[in-house]
Amino acid sequence: MSDISKSVVGSILSAILIAISFSLWNDYIYKRDELSGFWHVTIETTKSSNGNYIGLKTYYNFVAGQNGSSLRGTGEKISEDSVNGIIEYDTDKRTHLNFDGALTYRVFSSNTVDMIYKEEGRRRPSSSILNLVVESNDRLTGTFISTISKSSGKVVFTRANKI
Repeated sequence: MSDISKSVVGSILSAILIAISFSLWNDYIYKRDELSGFWHVTIETTKSSNGNYIGLKTYYNFVAGQNGSSLRGTGEKISEDSVNGIIEYDTDKRTHLNFDGALTYRVFSSNTVDMIYKEEGRRRPSSSILNLVVESNDRLTGTFISTISKSSGKVVFTRANKI
């Protein structure tokens, strides 16, 4: 066998081994997150131009659908815990929101989700940006910024069930 033939056969075998390695990695080792489902969301305000909002915890239910790395869904505010105590919203008084997000897959660190939602508040609409880290298929944590009194703080998503 000539040197050129050996080189070609070696290159082909190397390419086949690399392709098999990537296939095994993608199918068995590196699992993609599946975030479709029903989520309980807690948003805690840690900074705000309105001092009454600092320490406020707002609770939502989100329903998310995932298509590849895109997320889309809807949600509603179900209660809040403020200086005035816990307020549970009746179903007809809940504010509603729609969101869009993108899941970023990372090889050497946790996957992330960037999400924007627009809430139809009782007084006016607002927008918020969430930056989340996928801790598991059942938990996301991160931060938010909002147009509501220039608020920001912490966010926790806990899966209620999968779709």
